[in-house]
Amino acid sequence: MKTVYLIRHGETEYNSEHKLQGTVDTMLSEIGKQQALHLAQRMQDVALKQIFCSNLARTKQTAEPLAQAKGLPIIEIPALREVSFGIWESVPFKIIQEKYPQELHDFFHSPLNFKISGCEPFADAQKRGWQAVQDIIKQQENDTSIAIVTHGGILRTIFCALLHMDLNAMWEINFYNTAVSCIYEQKPGDYYVKYINNIEKL
Repeated sequence: MKTVYLIRHGETEYNSEHKLQGTVDTMLSEIGKQQALHLAQRMQDVALKQIFCSNLARTKQTAEPLAQAKGLPIIEIPALREVSFGIWESVPFKIIQEKYPQELHDFFHSPLNFKISGCEPFADAQKRGWQAVQDIIKQQENDTSIAIVTHGGILRTIFCALLHMDLNAMWEINFYNTAVSCIYEQKPGDYYVKYINNIEKL
């Protein structure tokens, strides 16, 4: 059996300011840095073989205390980056609500139909994110555990693929900053969820 811990990055200033980040390369806030330290403590009893993250700084910053505690390098995988939200990136959510009411409705209630200039289609993001996770799992030996630190949006698309859920339901899954979700592969291509959005000690 192969075990995978899927982790959302720590809080950033954009999170606290209610701005969409997407591919903007934001850094952890002071709270986020503390969350990353706490994550390493929460996972102190978990034996990890490898640690992966996206190529955006907030995931690497989140993974660093854990990697240091485990004595492991961090492997960056660009395909694990957040969904690109196009012209909405860096814009306060309140302004998006005022200027784009119909598009915002589609964003949350019909992601497959959502369109905004420069935005990555959610189906495309799901394809590259879920493929990246499967490729990582395939490289692991049996009876090993790994951690993947990534982003809230792409995590939602990944879990929709994993659970065979309609992608339009993606926002019904929640991930707090540094929440840990655990899945395992019983046999090649046969995946199960152990838990989702855990912020307690593991």
